[in-house]
Amino acid sequence: MATRDTNGTCSPSGCPTLPAAFVRLRYFYGKMLGVADLRDEQHYHIGQMRFHNRHLHGSGVVCGLALSAFDSDSPMLLRVARGAAVDACGRVVLVPYDMCIDLDAWFRRERERRGSEWPVLPAGDRSLVLAVTLRYRESPESPEPAPRDPCGPGSGGDEFGRVHEEFDLSVVPVDEAPCDERSSFPTRADLAAAIRGAATADELARELVELLTAGCPDGVDDAAICLGTLTAVVADPPTDGLDSWDPGTIEGPVDFLLATETLQELVLLQLEPRGTGSIAFDAAGRRFILTPPRPIEESSLLDDGTQFVLRRFDRELGWIDPPSEFGLAVQYDAEHVELDINDIETAPFLVASGRYRLSLEPGVEPIVDADLRAVPIEHGFRLVDRDGTLTLEPLT
Repeated sequence: MATRDTNGTCSPSGCPTLPAAFVRLRYFYGKMLGVADLRDEQHYHIGQMRFHNRHLHGSGVVCGLALSAFDSDSPMLLRVARGAAVDACGRVVLVPYDMCIDLDAWFRRERERRGSEWPVLPAGDRSLVLAVTLRYRESPESPEPAPRDPCGPGSGGDEFGRVHEEFDLSVVPVDEAPCDERSSFPTRADLAAAIRGAATADELARELVELLTAGCPDGVDDAAICLGTLTAVVADPPTDGLDSWDPGTIEGPVDFLLATETLQELVLLQLEPRGTGSIAFDAAGRRFILTPPRPIEESSLLDDGTQFVLRRFDRELGWIDPPSEFGLAVQYDAEHVELDINDIETAPFLVASGRYRLSLEPGVEPIVDADLRAVPIEHGFRLVDRDGTLTLEPLT
């Protein structure tokens, strides 16, 4: 059962939905400080930090903690890389060095503990799916001499003067581990439903407010972080231990936690305009030179230039199509596309101060890259007369 204690610190059995209160010491001149006061001083800051981590950041792997085979000479050894995580109580779990797990030794110990009938596997299937979990643990250390408490029993002796914040790594069958879904609040399913049901930003904000104000996340009884799963093969007979395990079956953690800096970079990347490459104009050679944002699959271009359309914008007439005599002939390689211009000298379509838009003709087969992804090409520009020469100026 999850506990509710002052300042929101976690007991070994779990952490509260909400702390009963946050209570801090108030100092004054002459105040007497005892063990309880100093303990409350620590618990206030610990509780605030864990509440902040849990409710404003969440839980999951922060960095490292990847699962992999230890080496080819030790086929039953699993490596857990050094790293850090935050558990569902908001506690930082630090693994400062690589760890090694002997899967065969674990299986033999579990078989002895659970009984000879374990594991129960489907007929003809000797695959055992395992999960690796990480938990926060505290360990007292540094014994120091302690005088007798005049208000308590005993005659004094030693007390531990430090608390070492440590970790526990465990291997359990996957159906006994919290590997199904991350413990985010609101849940991923609720967030997805809110996004699908909102047509505008205001509607989405209202949906999110409704989710957040519906309640606070439940207390956590077993704050374990699932680092991943893997598949081992039980020997036949099982008394011989494990036969093997396949590193290729490792699936990474469902619980992961992105730093605010990473989220900021993701947002900025999403806000960047989608690149369409660049455009230049060779007045002497009478050609446009396009540089696509990605190398193109050359065979996706047509030699006659019918994939491209050039229009001029007029404030009174709107978009003007070029005359029928005007043409764009294509020469290209993977990195560049050159459009040779056939213009009428007596009534040219390309004129100084004209504003133009060059794009792909709607409805034709797209230009693609080597992965068959469409390569966008769309440019707005102005032509200006500089000392008798037409020069292209891109429009943004």
